[in-house]
Amino acid sequence: MVDRVLQCYRETRSGRLRSARTLRMTKRVRDQIRHNAERPKTEMARSLEICEEFVRSIVKKDLKMKSYMHSHGQELT
Repeated sequence: MVDRVLQCYRETRSGRLRSARTLRMTKRVRDQIRHNAERPKTEMARSLEICEEFVRSIVKKDLKMKSYMHSHGQELT
């Protein structure tokens, strides 16, 4: 009986299915970053036709990269 319950648990999946953070989309985002790393995530999201939040989560969680902006300021002498 325990084996049957465990088998049922393994076969069913709870929660929402992944639709944007798939392996295919992760590869497409990685290819775009390799092609042009300075391209904004908003443009990437528009070309991939997914939400900008998904692009950010793919970069941070799946690709384990950190994005940052160069800060411009006065140069001290």
